[in-house]
Amino acid sequence: MTGVLELVNPTERLRQRKYLDFLTYYFKLDKEEWQAYQIYKQAKQESEVVDMIGPLLKEEGKHEGMLKEGRDLLLMLFPQKLGSMPPEITEAICGLDDVNRIHSIATRFMEINDWQELKRYLN
Repeated sequence: MTGVLELVNPTERLRQRKYLDFLTYYFKLDKEEWQAYQIYKQAKQESEVVDMIGPLLKEEGKHEGMLKEGRDLLLMLFPQKLGSMPPEITEAICGLDDVNRIHSIATRFMEINDWQELKRYLN
């Protein structure tokens, strides 16, 4: 039965009209069965939407993970080199939202010798 139900796609009105009579006649759907069929189609459409946005969400999650990892690296490295981190520097690092910028600051780790110099890179 699923194969026949796949023929009816509400977004393709032509197909829907063509096979609607066939479905109701062939399967002799009563009111409850028709409602069950409608619920099935709605769930299928929602599942397709989730399947479409799933990879996008996964990619966004990967990006967020890279940001967090980069921020954590900066928050760990600079205090080891320069001592206790000022709150405004911590806040600025936590606010970074560009992976390339974080990478650029990390590659300059050896060049940065005080908090003011780091602050210039963060602004």
